Amino acid sequence: MPLPVISIAQMREWERATWKTGQTEAEVIRRVGGKIAQRALQLTRPGDAILILAGKGHNGDDARAAREFLNERRVETLGVIAPESNLPELEQAAVSKTGAGH
Repeated sequence: MPLPVISIAQMREWERATWKTGQTEAEVIRRVGGKIAQRALQLTRPGDAILILAGKGHNGDDARAAREFLNERRVETLGVIAPESNLPELEQAAVSKTGAGH
C-alpha cells in the first residue's frame, strides 16, 4: 500500500489551515492518538503487550496519546529522546514485555 509523503512546508500549511478552523493542537493530537491506537488494537489481542516508543515533539505526543485508547492491553511508554542513551531502557522493556530471558 503506498503511503502519502508530504514535505515539511506542506505539513506546516496543513497545520495553519487546521488551526484556522478552531481546532487545537491538543484536539488533533488526541484524534491522531486514537487512530494510532485503533491500528494497534487491530494488530493485537486483549492481554498483549504494547511498547510505545515516543520521541520528542508532536509525533511523540501523538504516540503517547494512543495509550488512553489501548484498553485491555499491557502498555508501557518509553520516552526516546537520545536513542543511544535510551538503548538499555529499550532492551529492558523489550525483555520484560516478551518474557525473553526468563
